[in-house]
Amino acid sequence: MPIAQMTQSGRVLAPADLDELERRLAVRLPVDYRDFLLRHNGGRPKPAAFPLVDGDESRLDLLYGVSDDEQRDVAEQTAWLEGDHILPDTIAVGVDAGGNHLCLGVAAHNLGKVYFVDHEELEGDTLDERAIELAGSWTEFEASIGQRE
Repeated sequence: MPIAQMTQSGRVLAPADLDELERRLAVRLPVDYRDFLLRHNGGRPKPAAFPLVDGDESRLDLLYGVSDDEQRDVAEQTAWLEGDHILPDTIAVGVDAGGNHLCLGVAAHNLGKVYFVDHEELEGDTLDERAIELAGSWTEFEASIGQRE
């Protein structure tokens, strides 16, 4: 099920805007994520809770879109976070209320998978050890948002 309500979304996008985003990122976006950007162009979902593992949950603060505001822009956030805060072969797609990052797989081996990277997890020293796969696709992740509220 798509997100019920999105506030503070960006401007309405055309497919050409997403072609430009793919050029900036040097990736092909998963079709369902492109569809999400065309519907909402990021923003703050209501409700905002999403499941982690073992019954835990977190709350989305912001899903990035295409924006002139670098704090809300997928490409700018990806460039700023890559290397230390998001997994290789992913792009930054959002942040939770605690400053943890959500990223989306864009390579053949992880295409469309959504990951949560806990910036405070003490057990893992590497990004791979701090990352949790949340969903096998953007559609699956989007359907999980707000299910417990």
